[in-house]
Amino acid sequence: MTTLARTVPDLSKLEALDGSNYKRWSLRMLIFLEHLEVDGMLYNDPPTELSGIPASSSEASMDIGDKNTSTEALSSTDTQRYERNNRTARIHILSHLSNPIFDLVAHTKSAKVIWETLLKKYGGEDAGRKRYAVGNWLNFKMVDNLPIMDQVHQFESLTADVLVDGMNICSMF
Repeated sequence: MTTLARTVPDLSKLEALDGSNYKRWSLRMLIFLEHLEVDGMLYNDPPTELSGIPASSSEASMDIGDKNTSTEALSSTDTQRYERNNRTARIHILSHLSNPIFDLVAHTKSAKVIWETLLKKYGGEDAGRKRYAVGNWLNFKMVDNLPIMDQVHQFESLTADVLVDGMNICSMF
């Protein structure tokens, strides 16, 4: 049997979150965490075994004589997997934050709580940012002294900024 080695994407080019680049930063970070298969830590609560409550009623109906499926074994495995994945996600998120933002959330032990805190603080609607993006897009003008492809790329970038902020562009434009 052959096994494929999983490559880890290079995050050295990912800018640290400074507050103004949240949307792009969060998308890139999410892609990275998905690749590592720990993105569930951002949305899921810890297994209920961590709080002492069985995860499902099916555990209570397990055959008591089957030692391989005991609640203790499931609890220990789930707990260890959760802690490992949470630690991995937390480390990668914290390592790509600017110093002031790092200081804000470094004490938090849950990757989910960090992710939600950053979303609340930087992911909300910002009318000023939207107005700035639309203004740049509307004021764009082609000029004769620059290569046309550079200008096309600049226009595509301005269009992407408008679309990333969740605004639609009328088909007439």
